[in-house]
Amino acid sequence: MGITVTNGTGNESRIDEGDQLTADMGGITGQVDGYAIPLSCQWYRGSAEISGATGHQYTVTAADADASLSVRVTASGNYSGTLESAPVEVGKTPLDGVVSIISPHFPQFPNSYDIVGKSLI
Repeated sequence: MGITVTNGTGNESRIDEGDQLTADMGGITGQVDGYAIPLSCQWYRGSAEISGATGHQYTVTAADADASLSVRVTASGNYSGTLESAPVEVGKTPLDGVVSIISPHFPQFPNSYDIVGKSLI
């Protein structure tokens, strides 16, 4: 389960006020023996519930600036369990790129020195 982002601000690289988040429940089985599983959603800002944010979609507000948002989906009735998405960060551009470790002994040959078990400080 995760969060799908629909950017409303025009900045595709980050989540901002006005963007719409959707609980992606594609991995949750929606029926058992032909009966729908009753599911409810609750959106969180950090560890606090966002009041009234109980739908499968949530629009980012000014109150969410620099916060992490997540959603929990809970089954009820004859079913039990809660799934939580990974959090998404509001107002921050995600780090993108590749990190390489270059050995101080052989800087001209990246990744040529065995560093397993060694301190990287």
